Amino acid sequence: MPSPPVPAVGQLRVAAGRWPDDAQLSALIGELSMQSAEFRAIWVSGEIVMCAAGRKRLRHPEAGLLTLDFETLHVPAAPGESGLVVHVYSPQENTPAAEALTRLEAGL
Repeated sequence: MPSPPVPAVGQLRVAAGRWPDDAQLSALIGELSMQSAEFRAIWVSGEIVMCAAGRKRLRHPEAGLLTLDFETLHVPAAPGESGLVVHVYSPQENTPAAEALTRLEAGL
């Protein structure tokens, strides 16, 4: 199994803190810990990463691999509420991802 990038491990730690009772998430962390010494080392470091912007590669079942820029808005929780996180994804103009999303939107 290839090693996960350090920011991905930090984001996974954020998710684990947000949903501590999620059995599938716990199983994933356990599997990664068993299969990757590098993951274990990064995990025990306790690093937390909250990305506000960047670029991600996502695989869409119809459009294939898409490279998209993203921005994240974190709205803090009010007492007794869970807060809000909004992710906005967009392709760069004149890229295969932009063309694929245009085809999806048109229903082609």
